Amino acid sequence: MTTHDLKTHPQFFEPVFSGQKLFELRRNDRDFKEGDWLKLREWAPADIVKAKPAGYTARTTMRKIAYVLKGGSTAGLVGLGETIPLLGDWVILGLEAPLTALGCQHNGREMYLATTDRKLAEECAEFLVNQNAFVEREASKFKIQRERKLERERKARLEGGD
Repeated sequence: MTTHDLKTHPQFFEPVFSGQKLFELRRNDRDFKEGDWLKLREWAPADIVKAKPAGYTARTTMRKIAYVLKGGSTAGLVGLGETIPLLGDWVILGLEAPLTALGCQHNGREMYLATTDRKLAEECAEFLVNQNAFVEREASKFKIQRERKLERERKARLEGGD
């Protein structure tokens, strides 16, 4: 089983993310197989008018490949009453039910939670945000307490040295 990390433009990412689109049309440059995973990362192209550079957004979804329709002489798509050949280096990937991936970094390490339950993913994201805020508050309190203790010790040394 392989995980394929792929860029996806917003207009194609959103239908997959929402569960509306259950397939991907991709160039088969990665030897996709049933059971492999797609890590689709939303990629926003550059916007010259708004002076925004191209780059990844924060949205990611993990999808398992359920079926691979490969191109070639016998594969084809049926549309509008005619068969349209699927070129040999392209595949249509059938995707399983949507997974929402929640990613975060801690001590320089990336961690992900993947779930089909979007509400659970949102609750986990909220928990992580709250947990991070709690840790930051506690670290700040600890730093203040430590600074006060060091100040008391410094004063005690100064008073004891006279």
